[in-house]
Amino acid sequence: GRAGLSVFYLELKRGLDILCSHKHADRDRIAVTGLSGGGWQTIVISSLDTRVKLAAPNAGYCALGPRIEYRADTGDLEQNPTDLVSVADYVHLTALLAPRPALLIYNAKDDCCFPADRALASVYWPVVPVYKLFERGESPAASDVERFANHVNHDPGTHNYLKDNREAFYRFINRHFMPAEKRIDEDLPVENEIRSSAALAISYPPDNANFHTLAADLMRSLPTSKPPASDGKAMDRWREGTRKALREVVRSESDLAVDPKPVNVAGFSDVVKGVAGRASALRLGDRWTLPVVVYERKGARTDRTVLTITDRGMADARDIVAEALGRGERAVVLDILFTGDCVPPRGAGHWAQMIGTVGRRPLGIQVSQLRAVAEWIERGQTGKPLRVVTKGRVAGLAALVCAALYPQSFDSLELREMDKSLKDLAASKVTYISSPSLFCFGLLAVADIPELLHLAHPTKVNMQHTER
Repeated sequence: GRAGLSVFYLELKRGLDILCSHKHADRDRIAVTGLSGGGWQTIVISSLDTRVKLAAPNAGYCALGPRIEYRADTGDLEQNPTDLVSVADYVHLTALLAPRPALLIYNAKDDCCFPADRALASVYWPVVPVYKLFERGESPAASDVERFANHVNHDPGTHNYLKDNREAFYRFINRHFMPAEKRIDEDLPVENEIRSSAALAISYPPDNANFHTLAADLMRSLPTSKPPASDGKAMDRWREGTRKALREVVRSESDLAVDPKPVNVAGFSDVVKGVAGRASALRLGDRWTLPVVVYERKGARTDRTVLTITDRGMADARDIVAEALGRGERAVVLDILFTGDCVPPRGAGHWAQMIGTVGRRPLGIQVSQLRAVAEWIERGQTGKPLRVVTKGRVAGLAALVCAALYPQSFDSLELREMDKSLKDLAASKVTYISSPSLFCFGLLAVADIPELLHLAHPTKVNMQHTER
């Protein structure tokens, strides 16, 4: 429930505190500039802290649109924090700079991210009218110096803060901070003053914090609410309150609970225990298409179905399918968001960031998809309700949260290769990029795996923990 962005912001704020307290600091002439991640930090601190009187980010950011369309513009995870764009996109942060002077520097052929044409279209030109509003009523002399400007570097035009970009910054800051007779716009020869990395290295205390230790310290007291020791009214109240909090954290989408429309997939062939699977593409409304394979032996009982989801997809579910067929049951194998064939070719991390920053949750989408398909299966059978079997921590958490939020969805739930606690993710150093849905913002503050098991009651849950 803590944003990685907050660490950067607090460090930047503390840096400004120290700078402003220096006896030689001119608080009316404080500027911030930086390249790449430094450019991103420039817009973050400059937009939110008006002690910064001039900002010049270099290749540091763009708005959400290009981040979605161009993978190179995604940026790092802290640059797409949970819920940011539901409050303000980067174009709004840029507008918060007004009326303070700002120079947006971009590179024409940037080989890292945010090339000039895309970036300026998303965060510079839309903000020009905002600056013009501040110029109304000013004397001509006051508006002679351009407050909001951009510079496009062509030499070398790649990801750089070399001479051309530096001199653009010097010209801009001199026009706003220096009298004409003291301005030096040209790059000065400073080669003899450049220090090596070794010379600039500093030692850190052995207990110096990092993101991993910060997370470990924060999670020690989580979840904040534990279930009562025994069943009864106290347990009912705890379940009701915790389930409400869980729903707010996960943000499952009730509008996905529609009639899935199966579309047959030609050319699919897979046989388990002599039973050929029937592949379909399930359409959930107009938003999602999920792959599903049904294995059903002729003459089998149609009142008993096992729904299987695995992290690695269809091939990893064959043993579970074989077990179900051996019991005379029908087996349905499903891939939900970020499992199996629903993992994008270059990984889930990019898309998960985009989903999270606009206010949705990948875990909530998974829960909604699973619930919709479970209801579709149950409508097609009679007798005993559905049994769900998962393999892997991603599929397992999605199914367990679904059972916790909607405890009547399944009759039983079997979780294979599941972690005993969400805290194991930190101990095992599982990465966000590999399994982003596991890192649902604020989830651990509400419920860990033991609490989710309590919330899933009366669903019968069998969890098989695998030592990793």
